[in-house]
Amino acid sequence: MGKNLRGELTDTSSTKEKFSLSNNKMVMAIAKTLQVETFEDIKEINETITPVLINSVTATVSKVT
Repeated sequence: MGKNLRGELTDTSSTKEKFSLSNNKMVMAIAKTLQVETFEDIKEINETITPVLINSVTATVSKVT
């Protein structure tokens, strides 16, 4: 636990799951599996998979809370 300036406690444990859409490891893994190398194809994979990932994260978070 950590404390901010107002004295509130904040969970700083590294075991807490965090979601980030700025990380493109999933997109790059799919591109590698499909043996895609062009920027246009990787961009298309990103545009296709991002909504699916957002829905998955939303479903996971709603189950936890």
